[in-house]
Amino acid sequence: MESLVKKTKSNESLLATAKPSKAIVSLVIPATLALLAKAVYSIVDTAYIGMLDSDIA
Repeated sequence: MESLVKKTKSNESLLATAKPSKAIVSLVIPATLALLAKAVYSIVDTAYIGMLDSDIA
């Protein structure tokens, strides 16, 4: 539990003490990866649904 609190405090201090450009980059990378993963998931899901031989799908 203590490490979780420590980690939260370090994230808060990143936004409070780091240069804005460094803080933005460190937050943009995970957000971009999450958006890319969601897009890939949607494309793969659409491909699988498209392979079904059903008009309802």
